[in-house]
Amino acid sequence: MDFINAGHKNHLRRKLKLLAVKETDDVLRKLRKVYPQLKPMSVVYEDVPTTDMLKCGIKIESESAYDNDKQELTLFLFNIYMLVENDAGDFRRRIRMAILERAGGITGEVLEENDD
Repeated sequence: MDFINAGHKNHLRRKLKLLAVKETDDVLRKLRKVYPQLKPMSVVYEDVPTTDMLKCGIKIESESAYDNDKQELTLFLFNIYMLVENDAGDFRRRIRMAILERAGGITGEVLEENDD
């Protein structure tokens, strides 16, 4: 089950492969401009409404079953974790741990990575 449609997934993959850590840091930086109380790596614990994410230029597409704003943010960041290259390993590990801790674990098939 993909939480982001194929076109958006490929767009994110291209951007994140090019920018890796910089891109994911930019996402957190944009969110912290709207929510200055956020600490690095704590964004997954906060309520960040989809409308505010859109103001930051962050596009979210998820299945209708996942329309809760907090859930969408978790899935968005989890998919970023899945797409970022291995050279962002520490960032990936911390984001994954935080998401799994907050979500109590995520089951099901998530985005598959291609070697293209």
